[in-house]
Amino acid sequence: MKSKHIFSFPPYILWINAFRYYFRSFTQSILAVLGVAVGIAVFVAVDLANDSAKQSFRNSAVSIFGDTEFQLMGSTSGISENVYSDVVKSAELQPLLNIIRPIIDKQITLTDSNGVEDKYRLLGINVINENVLSRNNKYGIDFLNSSQTSFNFFAENQVFVSSILASKKQLSIADEFLVEDTNNKISIVGFFQGDNSLQRELMQNVIITDISVAQNITNSNGILTRIDISSVYDQNEKIALDKWFSLLPSGVQLIPSYTYSEARKSITKSFDTNLLALSLLALLVGLYLIYNMMTFSIHRRKNLFGTLRAIGVTKNEIFFLVLVEGLLIGLIGAIFGIMLGILLAYFLLGLISSTINYQFFSSSPNSIALDITIIYQALILGISGSIVSVLIPAWSASRIQPRELIDIYGKYSTYNNYHMVLFFLGLLLCSIGYLITLAPITNLIIGFIAMFLVIVGLSLTVPTTTQIVLLIISSILEKIGRPTIVTLSVETIKNSLNTIAICIAALSVSIAMTIGIGCMIQSFRATVEEWLNQSLVADIYIAPPTLSFGQDLKGIDDEFIKYVSDIPEIEYISQLGSFEIFKDGYLLNLIVVDSAEKIFDEVIQLKEGEKKDIWNDFVQTDSILISEPLAFQKNIQINDTFDILTDTGLKSFTVRGIYYDYSSTSGIAMVSKQVYDNYWNNSKVTSLALYLNDSQNSEVVFNKLLDKFDTDWDLQIISSKKLNNASMEIFDKTFEITFVLRSISLIVAFIGILGAISAIILSRAREFSILKSIGFTNNQLRTIIGNQTFIIGVISGLISIPLGIIITNLLIQIINKQSFGWSIPMQLLPSVFVEGIMVAILSSVLASIYPSIKISRNNIRKTLMGE
Repeated sequence: MKSKHIFSFPPYILWINAFRYYFRSFTQSILAVLGVAVGIAVFVAVDLANDSAKQSFRNSAVSIFGDTEFQLMGSTSGISENVYSDVVKSAELQPLLNIIRPIIDKQITLTDSNGVEDKYRLLGINVINENVLSRNNKYGIDFLNSSQTSFNFFAENQVFVSSILASKKQLSIADEFLVEDTNNKISIVGFFQGDNSLQRELMQNVIITDISVAQNITNSNGILTRIDISSVYDQNEKIALDKWFSLLPSGVQLIPSYTYSEARKSITKSFDTNLLALSLLALLVGLYLIYNMMTFSIHRRKNLFGTLRAIGVTKNEIFFLVLVEGLLIGLIGAIFGIMLGILLAYFLLGLISSTINYQFFSSSPNSIALDITIIYQALILGISGSIVSVLIPAWSASRIQPRELIDIYGKYSTYNNYHMVLFFLGLLLCSIGYLITLAPITNLIIGFIAMFLVIVGLSLTVPTTTQIVLLIISSILEKIGRPTIVTLSVETIKNSLNTIAICIAALSVSIAMTIGIGCMIQSFRATVEEWLNQSLVADIYIAPPTLSFGQDLKGIDDEFIKYVSDIPEIEYISQLGSFEIFKDGYLLNLIVVDSAEKIFDEVIQLKEGEKKDIWNDFVQTDSILISEPLAFQKNIQINDTFDILTDTGLKSFTVRGIYYDYSSTSGIAMVSKQVYDNYWNNSKVTSLALYLNDSQNSEVVFNKLLDKFDTDWDLQIISSKKLNNASMEIFDKTFEITFVLRSISLIVAFIGILGAISAIILSRAREFSILKSIGFTNNQLRTIIGNQTFIIGVISGLISIPLGIIITNLLIQIINKQSFGWSIPMQLLPSVFVEGIMVAILSSVLASIYPSIKISRNNIRKTLMGE
């Protein structure tokens, strides 16, 4: 009697047969598990390493400022000490405030006596009021030997470093460092450590000193980074508190505590999204390999399933059996992938944290913070993805009828009748997926759906495409006399197209992924390189020793600017100021431009707006230009108003243009020097661009600059060519993690090729035994196998080209557009496609070695038993 249940639990004998099959096909089983494991490992490693790097930054802030609720912050100039004095002296506020804490919090670059540079977080705190040197201070920090060093703590440029850092770098009392940002020297007066191991680890890269010393070190006397505040009030007192803060001076804003830290973390969102997309692509390839492996397992067990159906096993029992097989493969792969991912995360942590350090903020994690949520997500992805990938093979197995025992190819001969239907269905899915990419998509999930439709669609076209390629090869063979071995290889592929097509589809997807990532990176690089060539038109640049935003850049000395202006070989100087502003929960880079209209036209590459109409408004009215990423992320259009906190209060500016920019993912607002001076007091210049009368005089100007150059001025004098090269080095550093992920994708592709080729050849052991029985030698059999795998590799490589192009377009126009907000023209480099085809061919041929050896050693009598 047939079971009425949809999921009937298979009888015990079915589990025995399934276990026996996978034990006999141990190599293919391992490769299938490995395919899932590598995909899951990439997902876990990227998420764990990325989260650990950012969590280190957040926890270091929480460990010190966990007891405050609000922060008072200023605009480009920071916040004046006078505001702190007003708060402290206010008779109305004192009863309402529990904590009033002035803070200097800046990232600085230090150089030790050996010339080694490192970034650190400098914290200036109020030692007198906070009673920091006592063991029961509010920070939970133990200042070691504070009784002996308390007097020196107030000495000029004396600092405390963490005991962990001292041990790691073998630091001692009185060791000196040079502050690269300001050219000041500091010396170690003592060490500190946190109350617990977590705090000690989080604060190992922190330097603590008195607030006055920190101001002296950073050349910011009279200026604070922020004021931390905690209040104790009932409802009536809250009203009074709100009223008082509503009377804050212009240029000062009150924000919730940690909002600034979260804003700094949020600028890595684009970086996170890009890594997530690439890790999911690796997982998708792994799931495709499961589908390929399960399809072959069904084909090889067709007779077994037919026999089971003949003795009374139901369709639903077989369906459920195959479904559970896929689930177990996914579960085992996910478990191994999680373990492998944790190990891989330690390797990726260095790459990710160095990128975040250079591009975004200081983060120095030493260990991986295991997040159980990521582990659960990996398990769910591995198991659910595996189940989805075996649904079709499970359904196919459940449809096998007992009568098919007499026709080993009967099931698949009917499949061939539908290959044209599948071909046009595949084209339809590809078209739908491609049309989705043309729409203004703002949702990454839709982007992944589009990519999935394209991949499935092209997979369905593989049988027909392969037939066309084989017909071309056959026609060529006709003209050269149809060599027996080659002809037999081609005809065997034709006759086994139903199974080989699945293999080719899996290989094509694997290679297409690597092509897509490779073309995406090269398109990025070419676009950035072209943008730099068009933007860096000056002959010489003078700037601080950093090319990244998001840091407090030192201003260039006025005396040096005057000297440069008087050099006769210099025709014109463009001056730039770079500032970081907190706005509406995110960090905005504000660029102040003092330039001529001619230079402005040459350097700025507008995406929207007309240069001829912009210049006068830009320098004469309250107008700004914004970068493309900022416009995309905040949905800003031409002529929209954009509010910025100035030293005179909140001011609305009109957006007059949107320009291309690839230097910052968080976005830039550009304002003219004339307009800036109307609303801000901090008029520092952070970089100079020098345009010479004659480029041949560059060496003369260089020498004049070096003659005047004072070591107290921490600046770089660099030519446009060297600056271009340095910028590209930054690009390569930023995308180093992407190169690693692409290499992992190649590994996944090779695993897929090895498993698929082995499965194909070993499943046809009976055919090779027949050839051997009629006189074919082992060398001839190996040649046939080599020819077949070579042809499979070529076809897979050719099919991967259009799929790779579409994946490239999806990565650039959807994934990375949503991640970074950049416009990247797609550039298809032949070298990437040649590399993909070569990987397909080489991997296919290498993958044939093991099955060739095994086939040549087969016992003909055992293999042909029953014929």
